[in-house]
Amino acid sequence: MKNNRGEIPPLPNRLLGRIGSACGLVIHHPRRAVNWLLGALAGAVWLVAATAHLGGSVSQKAGTAVMQPLTASHALAAIQATTISYVFSTPIAIALLFAGKRWINEKPLRGAKPLTERRDKVIKGLEHRTEGMPVVHTLLRRFKAWEEKKEHRWVLTVLPFLAAWYGAGLLASYYTIKLPFASGNAITAMGGITMSVVIAALALRGLPLVGLPLPSGGLITKLRSIDKAMLIEWRNRNKANLIEWWDTKKILSLVLPLGSAAGAIMMIPWGQHIDGMALLAALGGAVCSAVMIGAGKAMAHAGIQLKGTVISMVAGLIIGAPSLLTVHWTWEVFTRGLIAGFLSVAGAVLYYVSQGPLHLPKRMAGLLSANGPVLSSLVGLVILNQALGASVVTGICTIFAVSVLSATLTGSKEELAREKQKHHAFRDEDMTPGGDPGWPVFDDDEDVEEEKEKQPKPQRKAKSWRKRRGYDKAHARGRENTQVGAKGRRPKNARKK
Repeated sequence: MKNNRGEIPPLPNRLLGRIGSACGLVIHHPRRAVNWLLGALAGAVWLVAATAHLGGSVSQKAGTAVMQPLTASHALAAIQATTISYVFSTPIAIALLFAGKRWINEKPLRGAKPLTERRDKVIKGLEHRTEGMPVVHTLLRRFKAWEEKKEHRWVLTVLPFLAAWYGAGLLASYYTIKLPFASGNAITAMGGITMSVVIAALALRGLPLVGLPLPSGGLITKLRSIDKAMLIEWRNRNKANLIEWWDTKKILSLVLPLGSAAGAIMMIPWGQHIDGMALLAALGGAVCSAVMIGAGKAMAHAGIQLKGTVISMVAGLIIGAPSLLTVHWTWEVFTRGLIAGFLSVAGAVLYYVSQGPLHLPKRMAGLLSANGPVLSSLVGLVILNQALGASVVTGICTIFAVSVLSATLTGSKEELAREKQKHHAFRDEDMTPGGDPGWPVFDDDEDVEEEKEKQPKPQRKAKSWRKRRGYDKAHARGRENTQVGAKGRRPKNARKK
Protein backbone atom coordinates (compact mmCIF):
# COMPACT_ATOMS: atom_id res chain seq x y z
CA MET A 1 0.00 0.00 0.00
CA LYS A 2 1.41 3.44 -0.98
CA ASN A 3 1.91 6.32 1.45
CA ASN A 4 1.11 10.02 0.93
CA ARG A 5 4.23 10.52 -1.22
CA GLY A 6 3.23 7.69 -3.54
CA GLU A 7 6.01 5.42 -2.31
CA ILE A 8 5.66 1.85 -1.06
CA PRO A 9 6.84 1.67 2.57
CA PRO A 10 9.40 -1.00 3.46
CA LEU A 11 8.30 -4.21 5.15
CA PRO A 12 8.66 -4.47 8.94
CA ASN A 13 11.88 -5.96 10.23
CA ARG A 14 10.06 -8.85 11.96
CA LEU A 15 8.30 -9.87 8.73
CA LEU A 16 11.55 -9.60 6.78
CA GLY A 17 13.24 -11.77 9.38
CA ARG A 18 10.60 -14.50 9.04
CA ILE A 19 10.78 -14.46 5.25
CA GLY A 20 14.57 -14.58 5.41
CA SER A 21 14.48 -17.50 7.85
CA ALA A 22 12.15 -19.47 5.58
CA CYS A 23 14.30 -18.76 2.51
CA GLY A 24 17.46 -19.62 4.45
CA LEU A 25 15.93 -22.94 5.55
CA VAL A 26 15.17 -23.85 1.93
CA ILE A 27 18.55 -22.66 0.56
CA HIS A 28 20.99 -23.71 3.29
CA HIS A 29 19.13 -26.74 4.67
CA PRO A 30 17.30 -28.30 1.72
CA ARG A 31 17.18 -31.74 3.35
CA ARG A 32 15.44 -30.35 6.43
CA ALA A 33 12.96 -28.48 4.26
CA VAL A 34 12.24 -31.62 2.23
CA ASN A 35 11.77 -33.66 5.44
CA TRP A 36 9.36 -31.03 6.77
CA LEU A 37 7.38 -31.11 3.53
CA LEU A 38 7.26 -34.92 3.53
CA GLY A 39 6.13 -34.90 7.15
CA ALA A 40 3.34 -32.48 6.31
CA LEU A 41 2.23 -34.65 3.39
CA ALA A 42 2.40 -37.80 5.54
CA GLY A 43 -0.04 -36.23 7.98
CA ALA A 44 -2.54 -35.71 5.13
CA VAL A 45 -4.22 -39.11 5.34
CA TRP A 46 -6.81 -38.51 2.63
CA LEU A 47 -4.78 -36.44 0.14
CA VAL A 48 -4.18 -39.21 -2.41
CA ALA A 49 -7.70 -40.60 -2.03
CA ALA A 50 -9.18 -37.12 -2.40
CA THR A 51 -7.15 -36.56 -5.56
CA ALA A 52 -8.48 -39.79 -7.08
CA HIS A 53 -12.04 -38.82 -6.12
CA LEU A 54 -11.49 -35.40 -7.69
CA GLY A 55 -10.35 -37.07 -10.90
CA GLY A 56 -13.52 -39.17 -10.92
CA SER A 57 -15.62 -36.02 -10.54
CA VAL A 58 -13.77 -34.41 -13.46
CA SER A 59 -14.51 -37.40 -15.69
CA GLN A 60 -18.18 -37.58 -14.73
CA LYS A 61 -18.84 -33.86 -15.19
CA ALA A 62 -16.95 -33.77 -18.48
CA GLY A 63 -18.98 -36.72 -19.75
CA THR A 64 -22.23 -34.91 -18.90
CA ALA A 65 -20.98 -31.72 -20.57
CA VAL A 66 -20.05 -33.57 -23.76
CA MET A 67 -23.67 -34.65 -24.28
CA GLN A 68 -25.19 -31.36 -23.11
CA PRO A 69 -25.02 -29.50 -26.49
CA LEU A 70 -27.12 -32.24 -28.11
CA THR A 71 -29.84 -31.92 -25.48
CA ALA A 72 -29.67 -28.10 -25.50
CA SER A 73 -30.25 -28.03 -29.27
CA HIS A 74 -33.15 -30.52 -28.84
CA ALA A 75 -31.40 -33.02 -31.11
CA LEU A 76 -31.74 -35.58 -28.31
CA ALA A 77 -34.01 -35.97 -25.32
CA ALA A 78 -32.56 -36.31 -21.83
CA ILE A 79 -33.22 -40.04 -21.63
CA GLN A 80 -31.75 -40.56 -25.10
CA ALA A 81 -28.52 -38.76 -24.24
CA THR A 82 -28.14 -40.80 -21.05
CA THR A 83 -28.85 -44.08 -22.83
CA ILE A 84 -26.38 -43.33 -25.64
CA SER A 85 -23.62 -42.83 -23.07
CA TYR A 86 -24.58 -46.24 -21.59
CA VAL A 87 -24.40 -47.84 -25.05
CA PHE A 88 -20.67 -47.09 -25.18
CA SER A 89 -19.75 -47.22 -21.49
CA THR A 90 -21.28 -50.64 -20.74
CA PRO A 91 -19.14 -52.74 -23.15
CA ILE A 92 -16.02 -50.79 -22.15
CA ALA A 93 -16.67 -51.44 -18.45
CA ILE A 94 -17.39 -55.16 -19.01
CA ALA A 95 -14.20 -55.55 -21.05
CA LEU A 96 -12.26 -53.76 -18.32
CA LEU A 97 -13.62 -56.13 -15.68
CA PHE A 98 -12.51 -59.19 -17.64
CA ALA A 99 -9.13 -57.72 -18.63
CA GLY A 100 -8.24 -56.49 -15.13
CA LYS A 101 -9.59 -59.48 -13.22
CA ARG A 102 -6.15 -60.21 -11.73
CA TRP A 103 -5.58 -56.67 -10.46
CA ILE A 104 -9.11 -55.73 -9.38
CA ASN A 105 -9.62 -57.03 -5.87
CA GLU A 106 -13.35 -57.68 -6.03
CA LYS A 107 -15.52 -60.62 -5.08
CA PRO A 108 -18.15 -62.48 -7.10
CA LEU A 109 -21.66 -61.19 -6.63
CA ARG A 110 -22.69 -64.35 -4.78
CA GLY A 111 -19.66 -64.04 -2.51
CA ALA A 112 -20.19 -60.39 -1.56
CA LYS A 113 -19.70 -59.47 2.09
CA PRO A 114 -21.84 -56.38 2.80
CA LEU A 115 -22.36 -54.88 6.23
CA THR A 116 -26.02 -55.69 6.84
CA GLU A 117 -26.58 -54.91 10.53
CA ARG A 118 -28.60 -51.75 9.91
CA ARG A 119 -30.49 -53.29 7.00
CA ASP A 120 -31.47 -56.33 9.06
CA LYS A 121 -32.73 -54.09 11.85
CA VAL A 122 -34.90 -52.11 9.42
CA ILE A 123 -36.40 -55.26 7.87
CA LYS A 124 -37.02 -56.73 11.32
CA GLY A 125 -38.78 -53.52 12.41
CA LEU A 126 -40.97 -53.51 9.29
CA GLU A 127 -41.85 -57.13 9.90
CA HIS A 128 -42.86 -56.32 13.46
CA ARG A 129 -44.99 -53.34 12.40
CA THR A 130 -46.87 -55.27 9.70
CA GLU A 131 -48.07 -58.07 11.98
CA GLY A 132 -51.61 -56.68 11.74
CA MET A 133 -51.57 -56.98 7.91
CA PRO A 134 -51.34 -60.70 7.10
CA VAL A 135 -50.71 -60.35 3.34
CA VAL A 136 -47.95 -57.78 3.69
CA HIS A 137 -46.45 -59.58 6.66
CA THR A 138 -46.30 -62.89 4.78
CA LEU A 139 -44.67 -61.31 1.72
CA LEU A 140 -42.16 -59.47 3.87
CA ARG A 141 -41.29 -62.62 5.78
CA ARG A 142 -40.69 -64.52 2.54
CA PHE A 143 -38.58 -61.69 1.18
CA LYS A 144 -36.54 -61.66 4.39
CA ALA A 145 -35.92 -65.40 4.16
CA TRP A 146 -34.84 -65.00 0.52
CA GLU A 147 -32.61 -61.99 1.20
CA GLU A 148 -30.84 -63.56 4.16
CA LYS A 149 -29.30 -66.22 1.94
CA LYS A 150 -25.63 -65.57 1.27
CA GLU A 151 -25.96 -65.63 -2.51
CA HIS A 152 -28.70 -62.94 -2.45
CA ARG A 153 -27.13 -60.42 -0.06
CA TRP A 154 -25.69 -58.35 -2.92
CA VAL A 155 -29.11 -57.41 -4.35
CA LEU A 156 -30.12 -54.81 -1.75
CA THR A 157 -26.53 -53.56 -1.73
CA VAL A 158 -26.57 -52.70 -5.44
CA LEU A 159 -30.22 -51.67 -5.80
CA PRO A 160 -30.00 -48.22 -4.07
CA PHE A 161 -26.92 -47.30 -6.11
CA LEU A 162 -28.62 -48.45 -9.31
CA ALA A 163 -31.69 -46.28 -8.69
CA ALA A 164 -29.65 -43.24 -7.66
CA TRP A 165 -27.20 -43.67 -10.56
CA TYR A 166 -29.91 -43.77 -13.20
CA GLY A 167 -31.95 -41.01 -11.56
CA ALA A 168 -28.96 -38.69 -11.22
CA GLY A 169 -27.98 -39.12 -14.87
CA LEU A 170 -31.52 -38.57 -16.08
CA LEU A 171 -32.07 -35.49 -13.92
CA ALA A 172 -28.67 -34.03 -14.86
CA SER A 173 -29.55 -34.28 -18.54
CA TYR A 174 -32.72 -32.28 -17.81
CA TYR A 175 -31.67 -29.51 -15.44
CA THR A 176 -28.48 -28.69 -17.37
CA ILE A 177 -30.72 -27.51 -20.20
CA LYS A 178 -32.76 -25.14 -18.03
CA LEU A 179 -30.06 -23.95 -15.59
CA PRO A 180 -26.45 -22.82 -15.99
CA PHE A 181 -24.17 -25.85 -15.87
CA ALA A 182 -22.37 -24.78 -12.67
CA SER A 183 -25.52 -23.59 -10.89
CA GLY A 184 -27.40 -26.85 -11.34
CA ASN A 185 -24.47 -28.85 -10.01
CA ALA A 186 -24.13 -26.41 -7.10
CA ILE A 187 -27.65 -27.30 -5.99
CA THR A 188 -26.91 -31.00 -6.49
CA ALA A 189 -23.76 -30.79 -4.35
CA MET A 190 -25.80 -29.81 -1.29
CA GLY A 191 -26.78 -33.46 -0.83
CA GLY A 192 -23.21 -34.63 -0.25
CA ILE A 193 -22.38 -31.59 1.88
CA THR A 194 -25.40 -32.24 4.11
CA MET A 195 -24.32 -35.87 4.52
CA SER A 196 -20.82 -34.78 5.53
CA VAL A 197 -22.20 -32.35 8.12
CA VAL A 198 -24.51 -34.99 9.59
CA ILE A 199 -21.70 -37.56 9.90
CA ALA A 200 -19.40 -35.01 11.55
CA ALA A 201 -22.17 -33.94 13.94
CA LEU A 202 -22.82 -37.57 14.94
CA ALA A 203 -19.10 -37.96 15.70
CA LEU A 204 -19.35 -34.99 18.10
CA ARG A 205 -22.50 -36.10 19.89
CA GLY A 206 -22.60 -36.39 23.64
CA LEU A 207 -21.03 -33.07 24.66
CA PRO A 208 -20.32 -33.80 28.35
CA LEU A 209 -20.94 -30.35 29.82
CA VAL A 210 -22.86 -29.30 32.89
CA GLY A 211 -24.95 -26.19 32.43
CA LEU A 212 -24.85 -23.02 34.50
CA PRO A 213 -27.04 -23.08 37.62
CA LEU A 214 -29.34 -20.31 36.35
CA PRO A 215 -32.47 -19.28 38.25
CA SER A 216 -35.94 -19.64 36.83
CA GLY A 217 -37.47 -16.69 35.05
CA GLY A 218 -37.11 -14.79 31.82
CA LEU A 219 -34.00 -14.39 29.68
CA ILE A 220 -33.11 -11.01 31.20
CA THR A 221 -33.27 -12.46 34.73
CA LYS A 222 -30.99 -15.36 33.76
CA LEU A 223 -28.45 -13.10 32.06
CA ARG A 224 -28.30 -10.74 35.07
CA SER A 225 -27.64 -13.63 37.43
CA ILE A 226 -24.42 -14.63 35.61
CA ASP A 227 -21.32 -13.34 37.36
CA LYS A 228 -17.59 -13.99 37.22
CA ALA A 229 -17.56 -16.50 40.07
CA MET A 230 -20.25 -18.57 38.39
CA LEU A 231 -18.31 -18.69 35.12
CA ILE A 232 -15.09 -19.67 36.89
CA GLU A 233 -16.89 -22.44 38.75
CA TRP A 234 -18.45 -23.71 35.51
CA ARG A 235 -15.08 -23.68 33.76
CA ASN A 236 -13.32 -25.58 36.57
CA ARG A 237 -16.10 -28.13 36.69
CA ASN A 238 -16.02 -28.82 32.93
CA LYS A 239 -12.35 -28.28 32.18
CA ALA A 240 -11.52 -31.97 32.11
CA ASN A 241 -14.58 -32.75 30.00
CA LEU A 242 -13.70 -30.01 27.53
CA ILE A 243 -10.14 -31.27 27.15
CA GLU A 244 -11.38 -34.81 26.59
CA TRP A 245 -14.11 -33.76 24.15
CA TRP A 246 -12.23 -31.15 22.16
CA ASP A 247 -10.65 -32.59 19.00
CA THR A 248 -9.43 -30.15 16.38
CA LYS A 249 -9.91 -32.58 13.50
CA LYS A 250 -13.47 -33.37 14.55
CA ILE A 251 -14.31 -29.69 14.89
CA LEU A 252 -12.80 -28.94 11.47
CA SER A 253 -14.74 -31.81 9.90
CA LEU A 254 -17.92 -30.10 11.14
CA VAL A 255 -16.98 -26.50 10.28
CA LEU A 256 -15.30 -26.90 6.88
CA PRO A 257 -18.36 -28.38 5.09
CA LEU A 258 -20.21 -25.20 6.01
CA GLY A 259 -17.62 -23.30 3.95
CA SER A 260 -18.28 -25.60 0.99
CA ALA A 261 -22.02 -24.99 1.39
CA ALA A 262 -21.38 -21.22 1.37
CA GLY A 263 -19.32 -21.54 -1.80
CA ALA A 264 -22.04 -23.60 -3.49
CA ILE A 265 -24.67 -21.03 -2.52
CA MET A 266 -22.56 -18.30 -4.15
CA MET A 267 -22.75 -20.17 -7.46
CA ILE A 268 -26.57 -20.18 -7.59
CA PRO A 269 -27.89 -17.40 -9.89
CA TRP A 270 -29.83 -15.37 -7.31
CA GLY A 271 -32.03 -12.61 -8.65
CA GLN A 272 -32.48 -14.30 -12.02
CA HIS A 273 -35.36 -16.28 -13.40
CA ILE A 274 -35.00 -19.92 -12.35
CA ASP A 275 -37.16 -22.62 -13.84
CA GLY A 276 -39.20 -24.26 -11.08
CA MET A 277 -39.13 -27.76 -12.56
CA ALA A 278 -35.39 -27.51 -13.18
CA LEU A 279 -34.90 -26.47 -9.55
CA LEU A 280 -36.89 -29.49 -8.36
CA ALA A 281 -34.84 -31.70 -10.68
CA ALA A 282 -31.61 -30.31 -9.19
CA LEU A 283 -32.89 -30.95 -5.66
CA GLY A 284 -33.75 -34.49 -6.71
CA GLY A 285 -30.21 -34.76 -8.05
CA ALA A 286 -28.94 -33.71 -4.61
CA VAL A 287 -30.86 -36.57 -3.00
CA CYS A 288 -29.56 -39.02 -5.63
CA SER A 289 -26.02 -37.77 -5.06
CA ALA A 290 -26.23 -38.44 -1.32
CA VAL A 291 -27.70 -41.90 -1.91
CA MET A 292 -24.99 -42.70 -4.47
CA ILE A 293 -22.23 -41.75 -2.03
CA GLY A 294 -23.60 -43.96 0.74
CA ALA A 295 -24.49 -46.87 -1.56
CA GLY A 296 -21.15 -46.66 -3.38
CA LYS A 297 -19.32 -46.90 -0.07
CA ALA A 298 -21.48 -49.88 0.93
CA MET A 299 -20.56 -51.63 -2.34
CA ALA A 300 -16.88 -50.87 -1.73
CA HIS A 301 -17.13 -52.48 1.72
CA ALA A 302 -18.82 -55.53 0.16
CA GLY A 303 -16.20 -55.81 -2.59
CA ILE A 304 -18.52 -55.31 -5.59
CA GLN A 305 -18.21 -51.60 -6.37
CA LEU A 306 -17.16 -51.87 -10.02
CA LYS A 307 -19.54 -54.76 -10.66
CA GLY A 308 -22.39 -52.79 -9.09
CA THR A 309 -21.58 -49.84 -11.36
CA VAL A 310 -21.61 -52.10 -14.43
CA ILE A 311 -24.96 -53.57 -13.35
CA SER A 312 -26.32 -50.01 -13.05
CA MET A 313 -25.10 -49.22 -16.56
CA VAL A 314 -26.74 -52.36 -17.94
CA ALA A 315 -30.01 -51.54 -16.18
CA GLY A 316 -29.94 -47.98 -17.53
CA LEU A 317 -29.30 -49.31 -21.03
CA ILE A 318 -32.24 -51.74 -20.79
CA ILE A 319 -34.62 -49.08 -19.46
CA GLY A 320 -33.69 -46.49 -22.08
CA ALA A 321 -33.29 -48.86 -25.04
CA PRO A 322 -36.79 -48.15 -26.52
CA SER A 323 -35.95 -44.42 -26.74
CA LEU A 324 -33.05 -45.17 -29.13
CA LEU A 325 -35.48 -46.20 -31.89
CA THR A 326 -36.20 -42.54 -32.68
CA VAL A 327 -32.58 -41.33 -32.55
CA HIS A 328 -31.16 -39.88 -35.76
CA TRP A 329 -27.62 -41.22 -35.68
CA THR A 330 -24.93 -38.90 -36.99
CA TRP A 331 -21.16 -38.79 -36.65
CA GLU A 332 -21.53 -36.10 -33.98
CA VAL A 333 -23.88 -38.25 -31.90
CA PHE A 334 -21.61 -41.27 -32.29
CA THR A 335 -18.44 -39.35 -31.40
CA ARG A 336 -19.92 -37.55 -28.42
CA GLY A 337 -21.48 -40.76 -27.10
CA LEU A 338 -18.16 -42.60 -27.38
CA ILE A 339 -16.28 -39.85 -25.52
CA ALA A 340 -18.97 -39.69 -22.84
CA GLY A 341 -18.78 -43.47 -22.42
CA PHE A 342 -15.01 -43.41 -21.95
CA LEU A 343 -15.25 -40.57 -19.43
CA SER A 344 -18.02 -42.33 -17.51
CA VAL A 345 -15.94 -45.52 -17.18
CA ALA A 346 -12.86 -43.53 -16.18
CA GLY A 347 -14.86 -41.79 -13.46
CA ALA A 348 -16.19 -45.11 -12.16
CA VAL A 349 -12.65 -46.56 -11.99
CA LEU A 350 -11.30 -43.51 -10.14
CA TYR A 351 -14.19 -43.65 -7.68
CA TYR A 352 -13.40 -47.33 -7.10
CA VAL A 353 -9.73 -46.52 -6.45
CA SER A 354 -10.57 -43.75 -3.98
CA GLN A 355 -13.27 -45.58 -2.01
CA GLY A 356 -11.89 -49.12 -2.33
CA PRO A 357 -8.07 -49.50 -2.11
CA LEU A 358 -7.55 -45.99 -0.68
CA HIS A 359 -10.48 -46.25 1.80
CA LEU A 360 -11.90 -42.73 1.41
CA PRO A 361 -14.58 -42.38 4.13
CA LYS A 362 -18.17 -41.44 3.42
CA ARG A 363 -17.69 -38.12 5.23
CA MET A 364 -14.89 -37.02 2.90
CA ALA A 365 -16.66 -38.35 -0.18
CA GLY A 366 -19.71 -36.25 0.66
CA LEU A 367 -17.60 -33.14 1.21
CA LEU A 368 -15.59 -33.65 -1.98
CA SER A 369 -18.80 -33.86 -3.97
CA ALA A 370 -18.89 -30.08 -3.53
CA ASN A 371 -16.13 -29.94 -6.14
CA GLY A 372 -18.79 -30.79 -8.71
CA PRO A 373 -19.83 -27.13 -9.17
CA VAL A 374 -16.17 -26.10 -9.43
CA LEU A 375 -15.45 -28.63 -12.14
CA SER A 376 -18.79 -27.95 -13.83
CA SER A 377 -18.04 -24.25 -14.07
CA LEU A 378 -14.62 -24.92 -15.55
CA VAL A 379 -16.05 -27.48 -17.96
CA GLY A 380 -18.80 -25.06 -18.91
CA LEU A 381 -16.19 -22.37 -19.53
CA VAL A 382 -13.94 -24.58 -21.67
CA ILE A 383 -16.44 -26.80 -23.52
CA LEU A 384 -19.67 -24.79 -23.51
CA ASN A 385 -18.19 -21.25 -23.54
CA GLN A 386 -20.31 -20.18 -20.54
CA ALA A 387 -19.18 -16.98 -18.80
CA LEU A 388 -18.29 -16.93 -15.09
CA GLY A 389 -19.39 -14.09 -12.83
CA ALA A 390 -17.60 -12.69 -9.78
CA SER A 391 -19.76 -14.65 -7.32
CA VAL A 392 -19.14 -17.89 -9.24
CA VAL A 393 -15.37 -17.33 -9.16
CA THR A 394 -15.54 -16.62 -5.41
CA GLY A 395 -17.54 -19.80 -4.84
CA ILE A 396 -15.02 -21.80 -6.89
CA CYS A 397 -12.10 -20.55 -4.81
CA THR A 398 -13.96 -21.18 -1.54
CA ILE A 399 -14.93 -24.75 -2.37
CA PHE A 400 -11.50 -25.65 -3.69
CA ALA A 401 -9.75 -24.19 -0.62
CA VAL A 402 -12.11 -26.05 1.73
CA SER A 403 -11.48 -29.30 -0.14
CA VAL A 404 -7.71 -28.95 0.16
CA LEU A 405 -7.93 -28.09 3.87
CA SER A 406 -10.28 -30.99 4.55
CA ALA A 407 -8.05 -33.49 2.74
CA THR A 408 -4.96 -32.36 4.63
CA LEU A 409 -6.26 -31.47 8.10
CA THR A 410 -9.25 -33.64 8.98
CA GLY A 411 -7.91 -37.16 8.47
CA SER A 412 -6.52 -39.41 11.20
CA LYS A 413 -4.98 -42.86 11.40
CA GLU A 414 -7.83 -44.02 13.64
CA GLU A 415 -10.39 -43.09 11.00
CA LEU A 416 -8.32 -44.87 8.36
CA ALA A 417 -8.13 -47.98 10.57
CA ARG A 418 -11.91 -47.95 11.02
CA GLU A 419 -12.45 -47.69 7.27
CA LYS A 420 -10.01 -50.54 6.65
CA GLN A 421 -11.81 -52.82 9.08
CA LYS A 422 -15.07 -52.21 7.22
CA HIS A 423 -13.49 -53.19 3.89
CA HIS A 424 -14.18 -56.72 2.67
CA ALA A 425 -10.50 -57.63 2.30
CA PHE A 426 -9.78 -56.79 5.94
CA ARG A 427 -12.83 -58.73 7.07
CA ASP A 428 -11.70 -61.82 5.19
CA GLU A 429 -10.77 -64.88 7.18
CA ASP A 430 -7.53 -65.40 5.27
CA MET A 431 -5.43 -62.26 5.12
CA THR A 432 -5.39 -58.49 4.62
CA PRO A 433 -4.43 -57.06 1.19
CA GLY A 434 -0.91 -56.26 2.37
CA GLY A 435 -0.28 -59.86 3.34
CA ASP A 436 -0.12 -59.19 7.08
CA PRO A 437 -3.32 -59.66 9.04
CA GLY A 438 -4.11 -56.69 11.24
CA TRP A 439 -5.46 -58.89 14.03
CA PRO A 440 -5.17 -62.59 14.91
CA VAL A 441 -7.28 -64.76 12.66
CA PHE A 442 -9.09 -67.62 14.37
CA ASP A 443 -10.39 -70.65 12.58
CA ASP A 444 -13.27 -72.43 14.24
CA ASP A 445 -12.45 -75.76 12.58
CA GLU A 446 -8.90 -75.73 13.96
CA ASP A 447 -10.20 -75.02 17.47
CA VAL A 448 -12.59 -77.97 17.25
CA GLU A 449 -9.79 -80.25 16.08
CA GLU A 450 -7.52 -79.14 18.94
CA GLU A 451 -10.28 -79.81 21.48
CA LYS A 452 -10.81 -83.26 20.05
CA GLU A 453 -7.10 -84.03 20.29
CA LYS A 454 -6.95 -82.91 23.93
CA GLN A 455 -9.87 -85.12 25.00
CA PRO A 456 -8.71 -88.46 26.60
CA LYS A 457 -9.45 -91.60 24.70
CA PRO A 458 -12.20 -93.77 26.23
CA GLN A 459 -11.01 -97.05 27.80
CA ARG A 460 -12.39 -100.13 26.19
CA LYS A 461 -13.56 -103.08 28.27
CA ALA A 462 -11.65 -106.28 27.77
CA LYS A 463 -13.54 -108.86 25.76
CA SER A 464 -11.74 -111.84 27.35
CA TRP A 465 -13.17 -112.99 30.72
CA ARG A 466 -9.66 -113.93 31.84
CA LYS A 467 -8.35 -110.37 31.32
CA ARG A 468 -11.46 -108.97 32.91
CA ARG A 469 -10.99 -111.17 35.99
CA GLY A 470 -7.33 -110.14 36.31
CA TYR A 471 -8.33 -106.46 36.17
CA ASP A 472 -10.87 -107.00 38.99
CA LYS A 473 -8.26 -108.73 41.19
CA ALA A 474 -5.74 -105.91 40.66
CA HIS A 475 -8.38 -103.33 41.49
CA ALA A 476 -9.26 -105.20 44.71
CA ARG A 477 -5.59 -105.43 45.74
CA GLY A 478 -5.27 -101.66 45.23
CA ARG A 479 -8.20 -100.97 47.54
CA GLU A 480 -6.74 -103.30 50.18
CA ASN A 481 -3.31 -101.64 50.00
CA THR A 482 -4.90 -98.23 50.36
CA GLN A 483 -6.79 -99.29 53.49
CA VAL A 484 -3.63 -100.69 55.03
CA GLY A 485 -1.66 -97.55 54.28
CA ALA A 486 -4.37 -95.34 55.77
CA LYS A 487 -4.21 -97.18 59.14
CA GLY A 488 -0.44 -97.06 59.42
CA ARG A 489 2.72 -98.06 57.72
CA ARG A 490 2.10 -100.66 55.06
CA PRO A 491 3.86 -103.97 55.80
CA LYS A 492 6.36 -105.28 53.31
CA ASN A 493 4.29 -108.30 52.42
CA ALA A 494 1.08 -106.32 51.84
CA ARG A 495 1.25 -106.75 48.09
CA LYS A 496 1.54 -110.54 48.40
CA LYS A 497 -1.79 -110.70 50.10
